[in-house]
Amino acid sequence: MENQNGLTQTHSVSGTSQSNMIEMVTVSKRSPRVREENKEILNQTLKYCFALMALRDQNLPSEAERNVLFDYVLRSDFNYSNLDIKNAFILYTQKKLDYTESHFQFFSVLFLENVMQSYKRYIINLPKPQPKPIVQEEPSPAEIEAIMYQAFIREYETVKRGEKAIDYGNAVYEWMDKKGLIKFSAQRKMKFYQQAINNLKSQAYKNRTANLVQDTMRAIEVNKGDIVVTEAKKIALTVFFQEIIELDMDINEIFNLND
Repeated sequence: MENQNGLTQTHSVSGTSQSNMIEMVTVSKRSPRVREENKEILNQTLKYCFALMALRDQNLPSEAERNVLFDYVLRSDFNYSNLDIKNAFILYTQKKLDYTESHFQFFSVLFLENVMQSYKRYIINLPKPQPKPIVQEEPSPAEIEAIMYQAFIREYETVKRGEKAIDYGNAVYEWMDKKGLIKFSAQRKMKFYQQAINNLKSQAYKNRTANLVQDTMRAIEVNKGDIVVTEAKKIALTVFFQEIIELDMDINEIFNLND
């Protein structure tokens, strides 16, 4: 069966799963209302329903009865699409609606309304369709490299302005370290570590919050969350850039020096 746009609408009369019905109902909600389409489409929809119900030829609605059906369905308050009508009679045929009275080989306005009202209750209780999760593609190695280089330049510009490196999560420091660009001796690294402890203590006292001071001291003592190491790496990164700036070296020259 084809809709107004010439697209074939198919329904599985047997074994319609709940997930399939959720999809069918979702499509029907986006479809034009019956009154917005031409009368011939409604005529085809009703023929489809007659076939589902296996109405015998002698029990098919007469022309006068069909006109009554058309008039009723095309009223402004019959807020369904042709797909809704098909969905409703599929569910009725499968006995999945709460209205299960036999049609007794008779198709009337009252029978149609009972089925549609039962269908309305059915779709209200259907689970809401879940949006498809957005799959974030992992950046390629080249893209990661480009991202880290931009972060590297931002940290350099920060230090050049006379500020300390921010470097959240020590991402830039670790990236540079893997490239062999961080060449501080073990003694200098130990000095950065001690300076980190002093900085953390100073920050805690500066805030003048007793609980914060105690928590900071305790964290430093047990190195909770590696907060000292994190701070030390930020200090090391700041010093690294400061020395590059003092030497008036082009920032990209450090990559050549490591080749």
